[in-house]
Amino acid sequence: MMKAWQGWMLAAMLPCSALATAVEPPEASAATLQAAVGGHRLIVLGELHGTREVPALAGALAQRYTAAGEPVVIALELPRDGNAAVRRYLATDGSAQARRQLLAERFLRPPAPAHDGRRNQAVVELIEQVRVLRRHGRDVAVVLIDVEQSRGDAAWRDRRMARTLRAVAAALPRGRVIAVVGNVHAMRVRPEGPRWPKALQTPMAAHLADLMPYTVEVTARQGAFWACASAGRCGVQAIPASAARSRPLDDHQPWHYRLVLPQLTPAAVLR
Repeated sequence: MMKAWQGWMLAAMLPCSALATAVEPPEASAATLQAAVGGHRLIVLGELHGTREVPALAGALAQRYTAAGEPVVIALELPRDGNAAVRRYLATDGSAQARRQLLAERFLRPPAPAHDGRRNQAVVELIEQVRVLRRHGRDVAVVLIDVEQSRGDAAWRDRRMARTLRAVAAALPRGRVIAVVGNVHAMRVRPEGPRWPKALQTPMAAHLADLMPYTVEVTARQGAFWACASAGRCGVQAIPASAARSRPLDDHQPWHYRLVLPQLTPAAVLR
């Protein structure tokens, strides 16, 4: 059987309200989502960037699937020229020096002045969690799928990410690929209607329809996340309080499922 990390290396050669304070453990959210996903091999988590909860959810899913003997690859929306650095770190003992070397890598250094929150401490902890799982014999890897530098528009970028994610899935003949990307990239179709911009690109997941991805909008009933309101104006954005609940979505919605966490909390961003 091909290990998940071996498969990827082969492919590479090719502000909170007071409504509620309860925090749902990531294991509980992962169990809910695992039941909804069923047999789909490609799981696309559409996140609000820069939170503590979504990387923890991806890690909990990897923990559950690998405990059942399934290989897992976690694909992150970060520049793919950092893949060699990630592989080097996963092979270390996780020492303070190894962590410092990882944090110094270019793929974790946000371009100034924009900082949409994708490069954060929770993502680093997810990479560390994968390292520990591997040390315990689990078949799990982390890969980065974003472009190194954008040379086109949003549509070009989504096509390139889709092509990279397709290669990752092809290199893993058995098991699960868990992609963590922005919620627009995770849409299974390009939505239409007054709610959506007319110029919205065809999303990454829509280019992978033949792989039958299970797409998930991850949101919360309260909290905050990182976002860029406009070019160069990035920071913490509040989530309007709601009483929404997790549920499957109908065929007219851009995702298959909406996972509503009790709260999203901004992660410490890397500077």
